[in-house]
Amino acid sequence: SSKEDTSSSSSSSSSSSAAAAADPPRPPPPLLGQLNRLLLLRRWMDLLFEQSSRLPEDACIVLLTALYRLSLSSLQDLKAGALDLGWTHSGSLGELLFGVERTVRIARGNLMRLEGLWGTISVHLSHVSSHARSVMRQHGMLYFSELMNEAFNFACSAGGEQGGEEERRKDGKGKDEGSSASLKKKLIGAYEDMFKCSYSDTKSLVLSSLHQLLSSYGMNIQSAWPSILHFLPLVAQDPESQQVRQGATCLAYVCDHLLLSLSLPDVEQLLQCLLLFASQDVDAESSLRAIAMTRDVGRYLMGKLCRQELEGKEEERRRAEVTRSVLSSFAKLVQLGRDKRSRVREEAISTAVEMSLGPEDKCAHVMISFLGSLLLPYLQETSGWMETVEQEKKNLHRQWLRTWSAGMRGAAKVLSERMAGAGKGGKEEEEEGWG
Repeated sequence: SSKEDTSSSSSSSSSSSAAAAADPPRPPPPLLGQLNRLLLLRRWMDLLFEQSSRLPEDACIVLLTALYRLSLSSLQDLKAGALDLGWTHSGSLGELLFGVERTVRIARGNLMRLEGLWGTISVHLSHVSSHARSVMRQHGMLYFSELMNEAFNFACSAGGEQGGEEERRKDGKGKDEGSSASLKKKLIGAYEDMFKCSYSDTKSLVLSSLHQLLSSYGMNIQSAWPSILHFLPLVAQDPESQQVRQGATCLAYVCDHLLLSLSLPDVEQLLQCLLLFASQDVDAESSLRAIAMTRDVGRYLMGKLCRQELEGKEEERRRAEVTRSVLSSFAKLVQLGRDKRSRVREEAISTAVEMSLGPEDKCAHVMISFLGSLLLPYLQETSGWMETVEQEKKNLHRQWLRTWSAGMRGAAKVLSERMAGAGKGGKEEEEEGWG
């Protein structure tokens, strides 16, 4: 019986193994297989973004362009109230912002060649920051500000600057390398592109980002200052007072903390920018604030002009350019003396007078030009206006009288300063000054 049991067990095991060999293995459930493939694809996509620095630049641009098109597709059908109806949870918002988030990730991983990629990146960020939905604009500007901070920090650290703080103050400009300077200019140029949108909140965030950049990297802006001073006049022309005030705040930071780091041409451009803010008629307080800054910057520039030594034709030509810039500023201040706002008129004339009183006799020719060509004709014109309005509007007459009195006091001060200085020089110098 034992033999029969053994034979039966062996026959049953052999039959079961044969049956197992005959049946193929069962495939995994379809859903699980698809999930595994999707997870694998997700991993490869993550590696593509994380290691995008290994891609050739043209391939990287193709990838950035694809992400931009993805954002266009996902955002263009977004209804006006879609986010208000429950789309604000992190999942839906993350899907909508996938393209711009991955674009910023690629930019951070390719800072060494960011200049070549910046065109596609900035267009993408500008599109999201000017979207019809405010939540999209806010997130777009958040990505923009964070990337600007990181990219500008990289440009400053990679600039190969020579010398320290004292050397930059001495010669008025930095010595950043060409590639770093070019990247800085492109980055700052993005502020102007962003500001051209039609949404006030985005404009306000752009100016907040600029102020943050000035406070963090102001001493390292160097050769990119013309880009900033080209953008700020656009702010002065904005029809909303909030933007004008924010622009004036940026200029105040430059005047208070960064003036000594600017080159002489940058100081001249800063002065013209201040005068544009003084001339705008949207916000009177910003006008008065800009006039006060004009006084300080103008006095600084006049001091530079008076202390310059004439060494050769090039230096003499540069001195003549600064003189023309200063006289042009005087002319614009005197033009502001015709403003409809009485406080602006008085402050503008007082500022012009204070600027004309140079710290040394070398500026006497500027003082006399201002007095003879600008201030005295203005006083004669103002006197005629007062006679016209005297009978019609007594209050307006009093306002113009205060402005005229301020101008007369200034003229007397200029004359007394010149008379005091005339006695210190010889007869030839005196005749040349008055001639």
